[in-house]
Amino acid sequence: MRGTKTQRGRWGVSCCLAVAIAGGGGRVWAEERVPGGKMTLDEAWAGLMGVEPEVARGVLRLAEDPAESVPFLGARLQPLTIEASEVRALIKDLGSEDDGTWHAAYEKLTYFDPRLAIDLPTLMDEVTDQPARNRLVALLSGQELSGMKGEPYEGQEVVLRTLKGDEGGYNFYSNRMSWWAESKVSRLKGSQKRRWMQAGDAILILEQVGTPEAVGVLQEMATGHPEAEPTKLAKEALERMAAAATQPSAAVEMEKWWGDLWKAPPVAIPALLKMSRVPEKSVAFLKGEMHPLTISADDVRALTKDLGSEDEAVWKPAFEKLSYYDPRLAVPLSQIFLETYEPLARERLVEVLMDVPEGTMKGKPGELRQTETSPPYYNYSSREFGSWGVEPSVAVLNTRRWGGDKHLWTRAERAEVLLGWIGTPEAVGILKEMAGGHAEAMPTKVAVEELKRVGSR
Repeated sequence: MRGTKTQRGRWGVSCCLAVAIAGGGGRVWAEERVPGGKMTLDEAWAGLMGVEPEVARGVLRLAEDPAESVPFLGARLQPLTIEASEVRALIKDLGSEDDGTWHAAYEKLTYFDPRLAIDLPTLMDEVTDQPARNRLVALLSGQELSGMKGEPYEGQEVVLRTLKGDEGGYNFYSNRMSWWAESKVSRLKGSQKRRWMQAGDAILILEQVGTPEAVGVLQEMATGHPEAEPTKLAKEALERMAAAATQPSAAVEMEKWWGDLWKAPPVAIPALLKMSRVPEKSVAFLKGEMHPLTISADDVRALTKDLGSEDEAVWKPAFEKLSYYDPRLAVPLSQIFLETYEPLARERLVEVLMDVPEGTMKGKPGELRQTETSPPYYNYSSREFGSWGVEPSVAVLNTRRWGGDKHLWTRAERAEVLLGWIGTPEAVGILKEMAGGHAEAMPTKVAVEELKRVGSR
């Protein structure tokens, strides 16, 4: 579950899922990994490093049995503290010719980041020998070991350059190419630190579990580096728990939880777990909110026409409906652009396709341009304001960690995982309806997969 859609990103891998997800690429399907039956804790833990719906499945499994899962998480969550001497010893191991030695050091430093104890310029000044230097650069650039192909930056000399006018800003530079080199621990998150993202999800689970043992794990995590994201998340969780203890318990807030379900982990994970605690009410609520992804080309064209209206009572419902029933479900991207030439309708159409708030593209007229890549990609290009990528394929939408392609689809996928976890006949009935949607749309695929999982239990 994760922020702009980059990320989850977002969000240590302990089982066979590691190789598949390390590079942040396409989805990892449960049937490739779990032939049937209940998810193991190791699989659920690894799922937190994946994409939706694997993240939601992992969250529900790890919150299901606190007596089992809290000790499991406590053994894997370690406060983010490390001494400079240990960092230097591990970096020395990075230069080993023995794969087992340098791999072990790389994996440990992926979690206990060198920048927790030694600043970036000092690291680059001290580590000059190869291959340790290039392996260190790969690690600092957020590359997962299992996603590497061959020796990182083999044959290259990577240097650190200070950016002018940006205090604390650096780039790595090699072979006429440069990329960001993060120097501040406080900005390490998302796809840069997948292990921290995994730890952050686990912290949110422990907060919702709320047992004394879970609080103990959170208290230990809160002793880590004060600027590291998991440390801050643990402290915030403890503060929220302390505040909640002094307030009367709230009534069921299904509408609010549903509204939170598409958002980033600090909001979405609590919502998912709260809904899981009232399964009958959740199923009854979701029955009225979940709709299979089917729409006709005629309906798309009528709604797209309404986008051009000056009347908010006309264009806003069309905008909201198309945000879920995406135009690409029924009309090819290039065709819908060709047909939508009125400026206001086109701006709002672009906002729907890019999953951004209405008004984002206001006053930014442009054209759809096809790249020469294979497969082709599209940009919405404006001479004055630049260009933005627009995905043409329904099958590619929502295949990353959190939210950015279709946030309403992300919410639907998480709800489907919840329905599969509940597994009652009523929940299965909703999944069967959702499975009748567009065959390439991710919520349809997730519904089909959840039905298989329910059937295997």
